[in-house]
Amino acid sequence: MNKIKVGEISDYAKVLGELKQYKKLFNMVEIEKLIDKLHQAEYTLRQVQDLINSNEEIVHFHSAKKEFNKPIEDYFKGVK
Repeated sequence: MNKIKVGEISDYAKVLGELKQYKKLFNMVEIEKLIDKLHQAEYTLRQVQDLINSNEEIVHFHSAKKEFNKPIEDYFKGVK
């Protein structure tokens, strides 16, 4: 299994902040759509994390569970 490095994941929080600034400047419909897509991506990440945490096969392998959750948790730490 390939390990996912946190550095390889895009920084959605930074992009979201930039999009909000552009929205204030330009008030464009396209930018609002991109913001909605970013919110949907965060929602999907939360669902994936819930699935990982509730998977009966992974529950017994704590190190694998931590490995799967680490990139998601790191992302949400950066968002706050």
